Amino acid sequence: ELWNKLYIEGSSSYGYHILKTNSGNFLLIGSSNQNNNSDVYLVNIDEDGNEIWRNTYDNSGNESAYNGKQDDNGNFILVGNGYQTGSLADVYLMKIQNNGTFIWGKYFGASGGDIGYSVEITSENNYLVTGWITSSLDNSQNLYLIKTNNDGIMIWEKTFSSSFVNAGTSVIEDGNGDYVISGFTGEMNNPNNSDILLLKTDTNGNQLWLKTFNESFKDYASQILKTSNNEYVIVGHTSATAGTGVDNYDVLLLKIDNNGTFIWSKKYGGTSYDEASSVINTADNGFAICGRTDSYGSGLYDKYIIKTNNNGE
Repeated sequence: ELWNKLYIEGSSSYGYHILKTNSGNFLLIGSSNQNNNSDVYLVNIDEDGNEIWRNTYDNSGNESAYNGKQDDNGNFILVGNGYQTGSLADVYLMKIQNNGTFIWGKYFGASGGDIGYSVEITSENNYLVTGWITSSLDNSQNLYLIKTNNDGIMIWEKTFSSSFVNAGTSVIEDGNGDYVISGFTGEMNNPNNSDILLLKTDTNGNQLWLKTFNESFKDYASQILKTSNNEYVIVGHTSATAGTGVDNYDVLLLKIDNNGTFIWSKKYGGTSYDEASSVINTADNGFAICGRTDSYGSGLYDKYIIKTNNNGE
């Protein structure tokens, strides 16, 4: 370990995502809480963990940020959820300058409770957001896909579903301008039974295909990544043994071709709870997976890093 630092703000602080900036520094993305109010909390640090700046942002309601990207101009675009009024959230999209100065914050969604999990900056310099949106008619949750311009003005919004509960957790732009979204889909009366969902749309949000993958009793996708040979890997977790409870998971890695056809799946972990939150391509065409484990280490969840070759071995 080279260093270990805390960045505390308010009565409690949460970090959800770390982003490497164009300058080689890092942006920590999360939320802070004070007096029962949640604000977006950002900390910009150098490679040694030294603070460059930190800011909290209160845009009229309780807001949190879960994911972000940096554009070519150095601005950051962040996505999460926020509460304008009442107890039901909306998707919250926020833009700031590279020095932390607030530019704008926008809300999207319906009236039933919505959330944004992932944002992508497209080749057109627009923003693509995915998450879920809740129907006010039957409380079903649909995968939510929003495209805005770089001022946060909506271009279009789309919803997709395979079952009663559907969500997008990660979105990328393909090399030909299409969009690929990973997430999960499940049943209303059995929330612990879910499958991985994979959706591909064209640049206008029209569905090209939607696939589901069932590995065990409960499967969850955290991130999708395009590989060096134009395929996809999805990382997340799966129930270690079908139907035996929700606290026994293995890290799951799926490889899918560019038509959505299953190639292989691999599981990693021990006898307790292991999950993955992110994956990157490595220089040797393999994959590095980051997550947490309760099977190994000192207990009560330790960081879990897995390095594989191109076949997941």
